[in-house]
Formats: sequence, structure tokens, C-alpha cells
Amino acid sequence: MVRAAADPLINRLAPILGANQGGQAQNKATSDQLREEADLHWKAGRVTQAGSFYRSAIQARPKYAEPHINLGALFRKCGKLQSALAALQTALILDPRSASTNNTLASVYEVFGNFNQAETYYLKAVELDPSLFKAFLGLARVSCQRKRWNDALVAIVRAKKIAPRSPAVVRQEALINLQRGDYENALKLLMDAEKWSPNSAIIKLSLAEAYHQQGNIRDAEAALASCLALEPDNAHGLAMKKNWHHTSGEEAEALS
Repeated sequence: MVRAAADPLINRLAPILGANQGGQAQNKATSDQLREEADLHWKAGRVTQAGSFYRSAIQARPKYAEPHINLGALFRKCGKLQSALAALQTALILDPRSASTNNTLASVYEVFGNFNQAETYYLKAVELDPSLFKAFLGLARVSCQRKRWNDALVAIVRAKKIAPRSPAVVRQEALINLQRGDYENALKLLMDAEKWSPNSAIIKLSLAEAYHQQGNIRDAEAALASCLALEPDNAHGLAMKKNWHHTSGEEAEALS
């Protein structure tokens, strides 16, 4: 089942895995232990092994929601959205009052572009846990997609009360202002955020977007370069850089 047999984590759990294969009954403690090992693999970037341990945790206790949630989050991180939906919907059947499951399921529907379902599950998540700022952040994003700016601002204010210094929250608030044409307030938010979070790639990226929309190309390119220096593999930043170069090339060709 697990190919990296030399891994010390796997060696430590060999008796447990053997018991699974032998059909012996497993309890919640065993499932939790398997989940903990899966978490360690995930944090170390060993996604395949993490998935194997989460599946073993499910086999140990199939009606326990937590490993289904973990597996769904792992699939979502890997971009396997259909598999993520299946795992998270199973988790929700087992534990419908889990705010984190509702939130993660909402985020998958958001990626699919199903904003009705995304909003439904984000609203359920904040109903179950009013301190879950990521769900309010999701509601702000979904409202932006629908150009419901007032709803977006209400949601982002709630998120900001819970996590005032979250780069993701500040970025979303700035994006709302950018989309409404309020460049001055968007830049002020991002510059303030940069002071207390100078190594945040997401803030640098948002500054690049704000400067570019304002027509300040020099500062936009400098901010984007800072973002990519912090996170060279930032997909959004790389796509932005490619698009800017493509646009600049077309403009130069038109002028020649």
C-alpha cells in the first residue's frame, strides 16, 4: 500500500498497517495516530504517502469524519477537485455540523465557479463558527464575483475583525476597493500591510496589481519582482509577469 518502506514513520506504523490488513478492529485512537502520521508526511511535502495514511485512517474507522476531511483538503490542495468533493461530502454526511468541512467544501465549489453552492456552504460555516474568518473571506470573494460590493465589504469587515493582520484579508479588502475604482484606499491598505508584513508575497503581488491598474508601471514591476523574489513559483505572479510582457510587446509593435 505504501511504497516508501524505508521511511522511519512508516516503519514505526508497520504493526498498525499490518493489523489493518489482517482485518482486526481499529478504534478512534488508531485512526487518530494514522492521521497524525499523514499530517507529518503532508507537511514534509510527501503527498502520496499522506494520502495513503489518510486512507488507512478511513479504513480503520470508516464512520469517523476527520480523515475524510483531511483527504478532501489534500485533494483540494492537489487540484483533484472531483475527488475533494466526494471526500468532503462524505465527511459532511458523517458530521454535518463541522464548520471547517463546510468551509472547505465551499472553497471547492468556488474553484468550480459554482458560486451559489459556495455561498451556501460559506454561510453554513459562519453560522456554525462565527470566528472562522476564512469563511467570511470566502463570502467576500463570492460577492465580488457577483459584483455585490456592499455584501463583499460587509463580509470583509467581519473577517478583518477576527484576523486584522491576515495578508489574505487585507489583500481581499484592497481588491474590493480596486474593483470599485478606489485606487487610493486600496494602495493605502496595502502599504500599511507591507509595513507590518514586509515579507508577504501576497501583499507584494497585490501592490503590483494596484500600481498597474493605476498606470504606475515602474512601481508595479518592482512590486511584482519583490513578490517573485519571495516566492519564485507563485503562479499568479508568474502569469501576471507573462501577461505584462506580452501586452508590452504588443504595444511596442503597434507603435513601430
